[in-house]
Amino acid sequence: MPVNHDLRRRTSAVTTRSVEAIHELVDAAAMKLQDLERDLEELRTRVAEPTAAPDAFGVVAEVFADELRSLLGETLPDTAAVRRAARLAVAQQAWEQRLGELWETKDVVAVLGISKQRVSTLAIEHRLIALTQEGRPRFPAWQFAGTSSKDRSCLAKAHRLLVEDGHIDPWSAASWFLSGHPELEGRDPVDWVHDGDDHDRLLTAAERDAARAAK
Repeated sequence: MPVNHDLRRRTSAVTTRSVEAIHELVDAAAMKLQDLERDLEELRTRVAEPTAAPDAFGVVAEVFADELRSLLGETLPDTAAVRRAARLAVAQQAWEQRLGELWETKDVVAVLGISKQRVSTLAIEHRLIALTQEGRPRFPAWQFAGTSSKDRSCLAKAHRLLVEDGHIDPWSAASWFLSGHPELEGRDPVDWVHDGDDHDRLLTAAERDAARAAK
C-alpha cells in the first residue's frame, strides 16, 4: 500500500508539471500569435497609406542645378539668364510636342537606306523638311510615314514657300502641315499627301497662305 501511495504521488507530480508545461507553451504561442497579428495589422496600414508622389519639379530643378554646376562650377548664374533658359527649354518642348517626333540624321539614314551625305544634300536642296535645333538638322518624322520621294519633295517645297515667300518661321511653317486646311477639304496637308491626293492643290494652298502672311 505505501508503495502504491508513493507511486500515485509521483504520478500526480509528473502530471502537474506536464500540465504546467502545456500551459506555458500555450501562453507562449498566444503571445507569438498576438505579435504576428500586430505586425500584420501594421503591414496592412502601410499598404493602405497612399504613397507620396515624387516631386517632379524638384527632380527637374535638381537636374538643372547639376547641369549649371558642371558648366559654371561654383559661380552663381545670372537669374535673368536662368529664366531665359527655362523659357527656351519649355518653348522647345512645346514645339516638339506640336510637331511630333523629330528625327536626327542617323534616323533618316536608317529609314531611307541612304548615306548621311545624301540626307544632307536632300535637306540643302529642300527635298526634305529640316529644322535647325542647336546647330543640327532635325527632321519631322511625319514626312516619312507612307510617302514616296515625290511626296516628301512636295511637302518640302510647300514648307519652303511658307518660309521664303511668306517669311514664316521654319518651325511655325512645319506646324502648318498638321492643321486642317479649308482648301484641302479640311484635312491636314500631311494627311492630304499621305492619302495620295493632288500635289498641285496642296502647293497652291501653301502659295496663297504664304502670300497672305507676307502682306
